[in-house]
Amino acid sequence: MIDFQSAYEAPISLDDPRLIGTAPRRQSLWIVAALFILAPVAIANLAVLSMPDRWQEWFKALVTIAIPVAAVWSLVCYVMAIDWGGRSFEYWLKIRLRSLKLPRNVEYSLPPGSYPIGVVEVATANLRKTDPDVLAGHIKKLHMMLLGLDFPVRIVIRAWPRDGHVERKWFIVTEADSSTVLDTNVGRLVKRLENAGLGGQPLNGNLAAVQQSCLTRRGGEKSLVVRERHNAVVDGEYVRGMLLKAMPRTVDPNWLAPMLDGDLAVDFSLDLDPIPQAEELDFLEGRINEWETSQVLTFNKSGYRDVVTDERIKDAQRTRLYLRQHKLKVFNGSMGFVVRGSSREEMWNRDKQVVDLLREHVGPVPVVPLDHEHDRAMLLSVPGPNPASYPLQMVSPAIAMSYPFSNSSMDMPGGVECGTSIESRRPNRLNPWLRGNPHIVEIGTTGAGKGYWLKVVLHRLMLMQPLTRVWIIQAEKDEYTSLADAMPWKHWEHLDPLPRGVVIRIDDISRLDNQVWLDKTNHMRRLAGAQLTVYDLTHMAPKDHGWAVAALLEAIEQAAALENRETQGHVV
Repeated sequence: MIDFQSAYEAPISLDDPRLIGTAPRRQSLWIVAALFILAPVAIANLAVLSMPDRWQEWFKALVTIAIPVAAVWSLVCYVMAIDWGGRSFEYWLKIRLRSLKLPRNVEYSLPPGSYPIGVVEVATANLRKTDPDVLAGHIKKLHMMLLGLDFPVRIVIRAWPRDGHVERKWFIVTEADSSTVLDTNVGRLVKRLENAGLGGQPLNGNLAAVQQSCLTRRGGEKSLVVRERHNAVVDGEYVRGMLLKAMPRTVDPNWLAPMLDGDLAVDFSLDLDPIPQAEELDFLEGRINEWETSQVLTFNKSGYRDVVTDERIKDAQRTRLYLRQHKLKVFNGSMGFVVRGSSREEMWNRDKQVVDLLREHVGPVPVVPLDHEHDRAMLLSVPGPNPASYPLQMVSPAIAMSYPFSNSSMDMPGGVECGTSIESRRPNRLNPWLRGNPHIVEIGTTGAGKGYWLKVVLHRLMLMQPLTRVWIIQAEKDEYTSLADAMPWKHWEHLDPLPRGVVIRIDDISRLDNQVWLDKTNHMRRLAGAQLTVYDLTHMAPKDHGWAVAALLEAIEQAAALENRETQGHVV
């Protein structure tokens, strides 16, 4: 069984040289091409010796021309076969020619899809504070979702740095040849997300607006793109993209969290194209037969079996068993990262952080930069067709271990900071008015700082826009009088200067009606300039607190109803 609590060792038997564009495949193709030229030249040289004299001169001249041609062709084959920064020579040649044809400054707009595209916005899960058992449960559910995936999908994460924190959105993109198939696949995606403990909302009419917002911070239908070798500048923002060169051999649970669930603003894309199970089983059968034959030859020659080859055979047999039992699925895929910055220095600093984090898992050269094509890199973070890829073989457990749907942030747009996450060191933000029925319970030991934290949060809430009105009833300790007294003075509706914080002291239950109800005009005038109103009952007899609190709550309800200013909410 696959253990989702510990690191997963990817099967070595699925290391695949079959993909066109990978180094082993390129080398084989070009070496064979070189032999097709060298072999006739060598045969011609031998044939000259046995030819009649009248033919020898003609063949010698032909060979003299053929030898330098063969040498040049061999050099070309060598250049085409080796690895040039994770890409083949012909790839870089094609990219360079494309770069020369395109202008440096491009006015870009998102093209309409030539065939239907379905996009689902994903509701994420918080995995930062979970224990290993809960984390393993989430990973296992995602793995089950991947096992049932039988059509290509693309996972996109767009990250916006905002006011010291990072706001992210998660999308799953799928394509189809017809609207009927597309609607079916989108419905299946939403259902499988629910089964995986996540959620999904299909984007229909607002898809174009979402795509444009992911492309650039600036609104509008078109963006100005300045193409450079190592980056692009999109509406004044520096953008640089890179593709993962290899998946980690050992995949730790949630290993991508520092980039996809931390304070580093990184856009992410993951393309997954499931490979038919029968095709993978045939491939493994061939691998097992190849290695068994090699072992027989090795044993006949030396009298022992090669230990490394035996490990490969066991790994292939185990992988074949998992495939037959539907515990494993193999994907052709590609993984991309996009970093942005308001300056070139900020962009390069984030680029270095991403590369350093990936180097710990993948190796010394973990990524392939999209040099000369960073105008395509900006589209990696847009929910739509994949603009650039680097071929990788991925298995479902390794993808599930990567878990791209983790979101531990409490950040809320327009909220207030209320602490820092211990692990990610990200500021937490809170806006209770985003909830339909907001309540907060604060729990802590004596002296832990509950009162101080609450006063800080209240003060910050009152600085938000639109305004927040706060009423406080203090009956045990005089904690909030100093907060009200510290609120600044402010003119309001041509009244005399009144403080935004007002303290109303009620000494006796018999004076409660007189202060709250009888003099409504003066009472409301006093509250007109007050964003914070503190009713101080600390000098009343404890036996009267219950009646006083009930009367004050009724008064606060009426004051809120009579409030003639637009407020965001009321805190009591």
